Amino acid sequence: MRISFITAIILMTGNCVVAQEKGIRFEHNLTWQQLLAKAKAERKYIFVDCYATWCVPCRKMDQKVYTDSLLGGYVNKVFISVKVQMDSTKNDNEYVNLWRNDARQLEKAGKVGVYPSFLFFDPNGQLVYKEVGYHSVLDFLKITMNASDPEKQIYSLLEKYREGSLYDATILSLINKMENADDRQAAEEVAIPYIHNYLIKKTGDKLFTPTNINLMSRFLSISEDPVFDLFRQSEGKIDTIMNARAFVFNKIFEIVNKEYFAPKLWFGKQPITKKPNWGELAKPIAIKYGQELAARVMIYEKVSFYTGTEQWKELVESEIWQVEKYKQDFAPAQINDMVFSHFFLHSDDKNALQTAAGWFKTIVDRYPNKVEWLDTYANLQYKLGNKQEAIALEQKAHKLARREDDRKDTGDALAKMQANKPTWPTK
Repeated sequence: MRISFITAIILMTGNCVVAQEKGIRFEHNLTWQQLLAKAKAERKYIFVDCYATWCVPCRKMDQKVYTDSLLGGYVNKVFISVKVQMDSTKNDNEYVNLWRNDARQLEKAGKVGVYPSFLFFDPNGQLVYKEVGYHSVLDFLKITMNASDPEKQIYSLLEKYREGSLYDATILSLINKMENADDRQAAEEVAIPYIHNYLIKKTGDKLFTPTNINLMSRFLSISEDPVFDLFRQSEGKIDTIMNARAFVFNKIFEIVNKEYFAPKLWFGKQPITKKPNWGELAKPIAIKYGQELAARVMIYEKVSFYTGTEQWKELVESEIWQVEKYKQDFAPAQINDMVFSHFFLHSDDKNALQTAAGWFKTIVDRYPNKVEWLDTYANLQYKLGNKQEAIALEQKAHKLARREDDRKDTGDALAKMQANKPTWPTK
């Protein structure tokens, strides 16, 4: 059943019978097989709300969306709806337990890994559409309309793609919808051949657009992918087009870390060693990609490793090297987060604190009215023993603060400075 969005709105607002509906009507007594039989007999689609008892967005859908009378009027005309609990609790009733096996089958068929997940089946029981997460009433209406429209059903479009009868513009839309549906496997099935067989054969401005770069980046996961070399060779150009610091390098680091460092540094979430041999770890990277990239990747890996293992002295030393060598990679907000979370909270090294204060003098001179950065600079100066300068900076931050939490934080810090109390955690 295909209905235009305008027609749906008319049905929702102009039919007094429809307006009497008390939200979406969910079945509470039918098994999956009975639902399939009912859908086929009534030529209706099936809407399955896959939820978990602990899921907050699931409860919001129940309270704010499914209860909408007008939405219910439309959905109840087109769908047979059912809620399926995907987790297990000691309070599960007989109906929930009856659905347990079918819930597992639906979880597998719909690749359910996020809650809530919305699965839509055609009258013959074929999965045709999927969405995840909380949506407003209007957005959810659009979802249910797409789910009942063969021209917009993502799994129907996927079959057309497999048959070779999908246009390029539709392919891009399908990839995005598959990602929105949290179906990475299906998205990769479409995206990777599209990128390799079509997209990277373009040249110049036709290839290097923000949309194309973003698509290639999202599906670049291994160093053997030709996009990896394309990104390396065009790093400066891509960073400029994307208007993002270290856009390409961050992707390269993600892949090199996964392939070279992670297997030798981590076993699950536990470090294999606390003292890696960084020189040996960097050798194969230098051989394959050159010494310059190996050195850059290694310092970023040190920062990542020492953060994960909470080795603060080594972390701060590595971050100083990282920022001094690759300052162009960092926006002021990133330096602020780094300095406050690591230098100020976890370091008593005066040289390290003075280095960070030097960075912040440059930042505050350029952005003199940024509350968060003034606050960090004030706290650094206070920890260095420069009390009067720290108080002056904190007073300015407090005066500029508009948000309640900023006023509280700066006010608390100022009171401690004036009382000669530490503003950092003490043992």
